[in-house]
Amino acid sequence: MTNDEEAAPYAYAYLAELIDKQHPAVVNQAGKVFVLTAQALEADTLQGQTASRVVGAIKALLSQAGVDPTPLLQQFSPESQRAITAYFS
Repeated sequence: MTNDEEAAPYAYAYLAELIDKQHPAVVNQAGKVFVLTAQALEADTLQGQTASRVVGAIKALLSQAGVDPTPLLQQFSPESQRAITAYFS
């Protein structure tokens, strides 16, 4: 969700909840979840405490799933890669 700044916090908070509960729909698609969240970070629709919570959940998800986000970042511009990486470091 990158176009609705009002709905994004609720949608991503729910995503973090699904990750925390290890829902198969998100656990089995960790790479896709990372990319979609990175797009929201890039578009600044995911910010503040919600961004921190979601990023924390996704870091755990990537680790659990054994997914390296580095190759996934290649689809973003170098500037966006730096911004996204800053959230995940």
